[in-house]
Amino acid sequence: MLQVKNLSKNFGDAVVLKDLSFEVDAGEILAISGESGVGKTTLLRCICSLETPDAGEILVAGKDLRKNKSERGTEVGLVFQSYELFVHLSILDNLTLAPKCHKMMSEQKAREKARELLEGLGIADKAEQYPHQLSGGQQQRAAIARAMMLSPKVLCLDEPTSALDKESASGIARIIRSLAKENMCILLVSHDEAFASSVAHRTLRL
Repeated sequence: MLQVKNLSKNFGDAVVLKDLSFEVDAGEILAISGESGVGKTTLLRCICSLETPDAGEILVAGKDLRKNKSERGTEVGLVFQSYELFVHLSILDNLTLAPKCHKMMSEQKAREKARELLEGLGIADKAEQYPHQLSGGQQQRAAIARAMMLSPKVLCLDEPTSALDKESASGIARIIRSLAKENMCILLVSHDEAFASSVAHRTLRL
């Protein structure tokens, strides 16, 4: 599902990623580990087209998304470490914003799908609330739901449990496993090696 071929990324004279290659199958969870500063988040941002690699290819289902601009942001979803929910929008509006901007579905269809996702993630009752009214675990679930609104083939999660207690982290782990069972390809960056090893099928160390 995901192929990364000879990927390199520099920031000035700093070499962050050098000639990196790997593949991830549909339904597979890959944990990405390594010390701070080795390029874990940069790798996710390159895969999500938020950073431009200096060399190499990133293919999703055989397509180079850099050459298919219309599919950027729809084939790959990213859940940021700090959630990045829009504070002035309700949870429901956070979820429906991207589908409406991409003109992928009507507002009614977007709201229906958003409510289905929130129901599946156990926070249907939070749809009309604002991010500050939710706990960290609930905000993380909302961020996952938002990333799933465009039905991406690949889902990237950057430190999904960094601000969560043990119980909330266990809930996120169950959600990640259930998404993989739906044939989604998942990349997981986490400093919590115990969490990552309990969820991932294998680990890539940078």
